[in-house]
Amino acid sequence: MARSSSRTDSPTEMDSQDTRSVRERIVEAALELAQTVGVQGMSQARVAAVAGVRQSHLTYYFPTRADLIKATVSAIRDQMLDVTRNFLQMSDEEMDPVQGLREFCLREVCDQGKARLMLSLLVVAEEEPSLRQWNDEFHLENLSQWQEVYRQLGFEVPAEEVELFHAAFVGASLLAAQSGSEAAQARAARVAAMAIDRLFQSGAPATSGAARNGRRGKKTER
Repeated sequence: MARSSSRTDSPTEMDSQDTRSVRERIVEAALELAQTVGVQGMSQARVAAVAGVRQSHLTYYFPTRADLIKATVSAIRDQMLDVTRNFLQMSDEEMDPVQGLREFCLREVCDQGKARLMLSLLVVAEEEPSLRQWNDEFHLENLSQWQEVYRQLGFEVPAEEVELFHAAFVGASLLAAQSGSEAAQARAARVAAMAIDRLFQSGAPATSGAARNGRRGKKTER
């Protein structure tokens, strides 16, 4: 007897048809949940429901909950890096790239969704031991990528200053999220402003003009 044509595609068949869009839907759903209910509320079944896919399809791309959490945290980091790289393409007429990055950091430090994600990630790491080593590796990779962004802006920031800024930024974000009050957010923004100003002061700003002129020259050549 002939098979019914209404059968459900397997994950492999989905892979050949629309792998990227399915994976993106899953990650976007995980991002939404991570910033509203925290990582601890990100069960595979719940993410699949929000993404509108079968749980078997989710586990095809992310076999374990830890894999899903790693992809979610990486996606948030990549989103932030994409925004900062856009500043590198701006001309002075549009916005000074350094000022653009500074304003971006002052907005992000008050983002309670991201603060909630950081807090819940600490909790989940106690339940998912494999996340502990990954957190350390991700942290070092994160610092390296941000240091490269600063270098492209013309600032040779020492690695220890990048780490100090990152620690200050995360701490200020978590303190702002404790109460969520306007006063707490204002304090977080002040701390972030002082930290980023220190960061750029440590990065030989006197040489930044030449570096940024070189960056614009490459943009013009394209």
